[in-house]
Amino acid sequence: EELKVPDIVAIPQQELSTQHGGDEPQSTSTCISHLDDITPPISPTSQPNEEVKILQTRVNTLESEKKALEIKMEELMAASKEQKERSELIVAEKKAKQHADELKKRLDEARKEYEKKKEHLREDNKQLQKEVNNKKQEAQALMAEMDSIAQAFEEMQEQNIRLLQQLKEKDDANFKLMSERIKFNSLHKILAEEKQLILAEVAAITGERDRLNNLVQKLEDRDKNSEAAIAATEKELNLRQQLFELHKKKAVEASQQLQEVSLKISELEETISATQKSLLSKTEECEKETQNTKKAQEEIGTLKRKLEKYRHREWATMSDEVLVEEIKTYRNKLNCPVCTSRKKDTVLTKCFHVFCAECIKTRYETRQRKCPKCNAAFGANDFHKIYLS
Repeated sequence: EELKVPDIVAIPQQELSTQHGGDEPQSTSTCISHLDDITPPISPTSQPNEEVKILQTRVNTLESEKKALEIKMEELMAASKEQKERSELIVAEKKAKQHADELKKRLDEARKEYEKKKEHLREDNKQLQKEVNNKKQEAQALMAEMDSIAQAFEEMQEQNIRLLQQLKEKDDANFKLMSERIKFNSLHKILAEEKQLILAEVAAITGERDRLNNLVQKLEDRDKNSEAAIAATEKELNLRQQLFELHKKKAVEASQQLQEVSLKISELEETISATQKSLLSKTEECEKETQNTKKAQEEIGTLKRKLEKYRHREWATMSDEVLVEEIKTYRNKLNCPVCTSRKKDTVLTKCFHVFCAECIKTRYETRQRKCPKCNAAFGANDFHKIYLS
């Protein structure tokens, strides 16, 4: 593959060398002699046709070589297993295509220039006999141009050689880069694995850190609670000390009060002894008064009996009227409380209130299905007739 690339690049030398049918490259002197041969009596159509044919043969050979290269590249692409070789083949194919396109462009330009010169020669063939001196001058100018073209061609060859060297250097650099890339990928995988291990360790460390933070927070809470408890106990101790001092003061005051009370008790005992004596005398007087009250109560009882007899005589005259009013009230209780005209003959089983059948039926039909007294709802099976007689 590396051998085919310089053959493709060296094709312009062969094209320029085979314009006159020869196989070896021609020098600048032969090109100049060829220009000297282009004189008016020579027909300008035969030689360009031969050059076009030669160029077409070269194009065909180039296309055949290109096809052969494509076949070889396809075989290499099928046989190769590494991405490096494929990339190199693709680069070589692109370069070959670029070179072929450049050759085609050059051929087209050469053809255009040749046709232009041909037309110019046809127009000037009629005036060549008169303007031979002018044509010689033009031939000399063309000779100078051919010299410059030859120099440019040599410079192009040198540039091609330099480009080939640069391509080789680039291929070597690409090979080195590919090897470095493979190493870098392996290192990247190793680093990724190490990163995963480090992340796992970091996760474990963070878990332990969270657990330790929770423990620290719990300990801090306990410390705070213990500090609060200590502060509360200190406050209680202070309060108890204050209460103890107060109790001491109260005990001292109580001892003083006891002394005073003991003095008062002695005084009271003396007064109690005097009062007992007076009570004995008063109890005797009270017994006498109780006897008198019993006698008075017996007299009051006799008087009450007399009053009851007198009242019984008065109530005998008023009892008939009372009985009539009671009968009225009982009759009113037997009547329906809604209409107050019909007797009670139906009972509501929900609340056991009694009404007349007509009032309950009217309420049921008008959808006022509630007890008039307690507003308890009832249905069709919740009221029944009762028989008082």
